[in-house]
Amino acid sequence: MVKNHGIVINSDLQNEICQIIKLNRHCWTHFSEYPSNFPSILQPKILNLPNFFLGSPVYMAGKNQSIYREMRNRSNDVLNLEIFSKFRQTVLDKLSEYHNKPYCHLEGTSLPGFHIFNSLGKSKKFSWGMMHIDSNIKSLETYANYDLDKIWSFAVFLETTDAGDYLEYEVGSKKFKHHYDRGVLYTWPGKTPHRIGDVILSTDSQYRISLQGHYYENDHILEYYW
Repeated sequence: MVKNHGIVINSDLQNEICQIIKLNRHCWTHFSEYPSNFPSILQPKILNLPNFFLGSPVYMAGKNQSIYREMRNRSNDVLNLEIFSKFRQTVLDKLSEYHNKPYCHLEGTSLPGFHIFNSLGKSKKFSWGMMHIDSNIKSLETYANYDLDKIWSFAVFLETTDAGDYLEYEVGSKKFKHHYDRGVLYTWPGKTPHRIGDVILSTDSQYRISLQGHYYENDHILEYYW
């Protein structure tokens, strides 16, 4: 279900990208700052989560599309830094080779970005028990008719925790765990119910950093977004 496409980034470049991400902490957005529609009862818990983004995933947009556009434009400016662009292109080239199709950025969406866990001033544990599917692109009116069977998700881990990092997913009534290795490109169908594995950060200086994104497999091209 989760496909391993091999290593797409060496350890030196992993470390360099992580260092740039850490130096640009002012560009991160905390989980609580997105216009998602979380029940008010969850707000105290959400504020304390060690969960940040460098980028604006569509699944955090909620129903306020004007705020999404503003956050998307701001984050895309950062994600177009040369080192991020080259890394993104390497990943997309690998996906293009696998599907034997060219690729393009899906118009009006955020570029694939970085999911960051760091406990400075926040909880050192993150557990998100909710299984979900990656159908959120359909919340944008332009893409409401997109076929869920053609949506794919991808991830590359750049820095991992001592406790190990994994994706938990469901096939039928069974649950599975897929553990991540640094620098490896992983993909899975967007319709697969899944969740982030529990994150345990042992110190304030520890991070869990990954590139995250999605793409839509059209007949003749892959359209990527986050």
